[in-house]
Amino acid sequence: MIEFELFQRLRASFPGSIINQQFEFIAHIETNQYFRLEDCYTEFDVKCKVLEWLSRGAYKTAPYSTEKKNAEFHQFMLSGINKYLGTNFSHEDMEIIYTYLGNRCNHQRTERFINSGYDISTLYPTEKVGDEKPICKDCPYKQEFRRNGNSTKEVMCFHPDKEYIRQYFKEHNIQKYEGFLGYINSKGVFPVKKSPKWCPLKQKGGAK
Repeated sequence: MIEFELFQRLRASFPGSIINQQFEFIAHIETNQYFRLEDCYTEFDVKCKVLEWLSRGAYKTAPYSTEKKNAEFHQFMLSGINKYLGTNFSHEDMEIIYTYLGNRCNHQRTERFINSGYDISTLYPTEKVGDEKPICKDCPYKQEFRRNGNSTKEVMCFHPDKEYIRQYFKEHNIQKYEGFLGYINSKGVFPVKKSPKWCPLKQKGGAK
């Protein structure tokens, strides 16, 4: 079981937070941002949960009716995460962290991220350990949709760096929709395994 001092530091990082009788750490009572402590045996376990279960509140959750209050809430959660972990994540960093680690979607990646010293570049999807080439089939920016009057589903890249994609398509005279990846085949499978040359993750991660 982890030491009491760690609980004190966790609560101090999120002013007004509590640990209830169900052994849940509630970082923000009004919006119920919490995670369970009963299966945390080391500080490393707690760090994982902070990233996996509180990153959404620091980036995406919008519990209030005004933009100002939601921005204040996001900042509260971000500040708490940074204070507890000893990091200096930005809101942009938190978007990436939530995308790849949120809701414990990939716990092994969370562990690698912490062990790397919180190196953001380690979060991007890879074909195999040690390979920096991202793959579309596992990428959260891949989205499927069907255009009106078309029976075939298309797959597009909706990475937020739209300007980079637009510029790449223009410079290389690619005669397709900007961000187009391919089609879902008759078996309902997206057959493309590797990312295209214009993938923004390659550009940002430094892969060639």
